[in-house]
Amino acid sequence: MKSMKLIATAATLATASMAFAAPVNVTFTGTGAGQNVKIYEGSNSRDVFAGQIKHSISGAVGLETWMNGNQITYCADLNQFVSSSTHTFNTTSVSALTTSNPMGSEKADAIRDMFMFASGSQISNSASNSFATAFQLAIWEVINDFDSSAANNGLSMTSGYFKAKKTDGSALSSSVMSSINSLFAVAGSNLAVSGLNIAGISSSSCQDQIVSGCVVPAPGVFALVGCGSLVAMRRRRA
Repeated sequence: MKSMKLIATAATLATASMAFAAPVNVTFTGTGAGQNVKIYEGSNSRDVFAGQIKHSISGAVGLETWMNGNQITYCADLNQFVSSSTHTFNTTSVSALTTSNPMGSEKADAIRDMFMFASGSQISNSASNSFATAFQLAIWEVINDFDSSAANNGLSMTSGYFKAKKTDGSALSSSVMSSINSLFAVAGSNLAVSGLNIAGISSSSCQDQIVSGCVVPAPGVFALVGCGSLVAMRRRRA
């Protein structure tokens, strides 16, 4: 029986150089590190899960084969749902997410910076609940409010179109905010890191996601940090 849930996730697939719009099969399989939060979009609020989303991806070919298998993704689309039934998604650039309202290259580059800074820690099985929550919230904030002409690039959890709190309406924890602020500090900084596979998977009927693979730091940037390590913000999962 088809099962659908609204959760905080991010879309999937492809490197910046790959050809997009190739179909893949995608199935939601559960959630990882993260927690429920209350998000505000303008005057509207609701409780959602923010953190790691687990998807099984198959059918990717050529340069996209890195996507095949079990992936941890992050949500780029708060207007649709994930589904435990298998659906056909199209691979796309992060800048083209979502189909109904593409974020554009500036916001996509800022998101890439955060993925590069995290260097795989956001998809690690050892990621803490607070860091996974912070990473998802930072993505949503960039998608909604990033503005390179504004102070702090317009990024804030307490002002702007997108905001977030605990489900009881109180402020986010200091551990979540510390990670969010570290991510905001690198968004838009064009980090010189190579070897990052990052792309989107998009569907007209299911929630768009961001998928990423290994990060290989360039010389002088997080030296000796490898794919899946927790970089500077390593914490035990709460």
